[in-house]
Amino acid sequence: MNSMKKYVVSDSLQVAEWQNSEIISGDVAQKLTDIKAQDGGDIAMSGSATTVRWLLREGILDELNLLVHPIAVGDGLARLFAPDEPSIPLQLLSAQPSRAAC
Repeated sequence: MNSMKKYVVSDSLQVAEWQNSEIISGDVAQKLTDIKAQDGGDIAMSGSATTVRWLLREGILDELNLLVHPIAVGDGLARLFAPDEPSIPLQLLSAQPSRAAC
């Protein structure tokens, strides 16, 4: 993982200390679009539901892989799809239950 190129989206960080990391700020949508246009394979991300929602709204995210845990969370910031945000049409490409769910 250390050798992989990593991009950190932040307007507050000045230095990305993890090896092979670069901070993206300012016009993030354009910078990510430029990165996607380069030859280098898929771009993956993990973590921030806020960033995923933003990427979907901007039309930058091509594929969303969700690992759904059978846990009822209720309300809060952990929600991926907030009820007050516009719907984004998605197409299910595949689904596979984990062994734990069987």
